[in-house]
Amino acid sequence: VDIEMFRAPRVTGVVLAGGRPIEGARVRLFRPKVPGMQVLVDGYGMNYVPDGEATTTESDGTFELFHRHGGAYRVVAHHPDHAAADSGTLELGEEEDRSGLKLELEAGGTLIAHAPEGTAEGETAVAYRGIGEPRSARVDATGVATFPHIAAGRWCVRMEDENLRRMRGSFQQSFGPAREGKVLPWSCDVRAGQTETVRLD
Repeated sequence: VDIEMFRAPRVTGVVLAGGRPIEGARVRLFRPKVPGMQVLVDGYGMNYVPDGEATTTESDGTFELFHRHGGAYRVVAHHPDHAAADSGTLELGEEEDRSGLKLELEAGGTLIAHAPEGTAEGETAVAYRGIGEPRSARVDATGVATFPHIAAGRWCVRMEDENLRRMRGSFQQSFGPAREGKVLPWSCDVRAGQTETVRLD
């Protein structure tokens, strides 16, 4: 029996910061969720579905990802010392390779979340934006959680409760008419180089 193997189409590129390659950035493909779908990452609502496995950039900043279907995709790169970088929408054919993609990491903005009155020091606040990985920060002795290096754009911010704590590391998706048109509960709009403050009630 002859078995013919085919390589999945791939997306390749480099992640930079200040024009220099960045090693150890986490890179992943995302595709828009379809109508009627709810997507939860770590228990938080998302507008985009992770597609395939994430990868980490090499010492020269390069990465290689594989996609399984044609259609619209976005590539997002995360690094702890920078705001996430986003490719914007890429239209990929069913068997199309895409090379030469450049993602530039920047400093981003700062998000300061004031926890509800009575919140204990060390509790966790979480920020998420419908694509990529949720961000978490601990509440300090003054009742504030600070998120540095936040990508510009709209963010949802909330305190992590026990149910969400149990969902760390999880991925869920479901379908149904009740999911249609559901909008994320946006808390603020972050601008690059600026500090945005939000109060959690």
